[in-house]
Amino acid sequence: MFRKILASALIATLLVLFSAFGALAGISIAPAFVEIDMSKGQPSGQFVITNNGDEPERYRIKAAHFGFSPTGNLLSLPEDKNSLSSWIKFNPKELTLAPKTNQRVRFVIVPKGKLEDQEYWAAMEMESLKTNTTRTKDGAGRTLKLEVSSSVMVPIFARHGEVAYQCQIDELQLVRNDKGATLQVTVNNNGTGHLYATGTFEIRAGDGSMLSEGNLGNSYIMPGNLRKFAIPIEEKLPGQVPLSIKAVYSAPQMKESVEKSVQVTI
Repeated sequence: MFRKILASALIATLLVLFSAFGALAGISIAPAFVEIDMSKGQPSGQFVITNNGDEPERYRIKAAHFGFSPTGNLLSLPEDKNSLSSWIKFNPKELTLAPKTNQRVRFVIVPKGKLEDQEYWAAMEMESLKTNTTRTKDGAGRTLKLEVSSSVMVPIFARHGEVAYQCQIDELQLVRNDKGATLQVTVNNNGTGHLYATGTFEIRAGDGSMLSEGNLGNSYIMPGNLRKFAIPIEEKLPGQVPLSIKAVYSAPQMKESVEKSVQVTI
């Protein structure tokens, strides 16, 4: 007889688009992110949550710290020196939205202790109180009953004093594989503020002719963190000849873009 094991899972999504309006699964949130100056006392603001669907939705609201893995996966993190999560107060803390209605969620940030010249951040996490149940089996043949709920995280960034927005490209290389080649790029945020970085690349032959070009993807890179990109190159590249590779990254927060060029032979 199989023994049932109850488990729960939370699927979190961060609204990372730089727009004034974000939407997910019938729920829209405006704004999709907030940037605040902490030098002006106790900052406050509000979000407008709209239920665009045909069924009522219930959410629990709390503050959560977050980050990203080097490959860009969203991570729920414990509080650290950059966290705002224990300073943010939301009102209300739970809400029920009827179909085609909206509600305002207000917040205030109450700092504790001396603030350093840096950026702090957290997210308004909206955890759905509606769960979906699914069943599966583990390696031992036991039946698992999973209750899955979704969560939306809206980032709040707060700066205090002088914040440095900068990055550098640490790695730029081309690796040949069975499917052709992969461009590997590592971007290091060596500043004190977050970046929403966008990148482009180009690969040229020794005579300067263009062999491949494209985008390196868009991504948040938090202070002191790395972001690793691996871009498959669709074009067939010649072997055993010198190639020139250039990568360029920019961010709305940076005054100038950064670039790196290398010569390779694969």
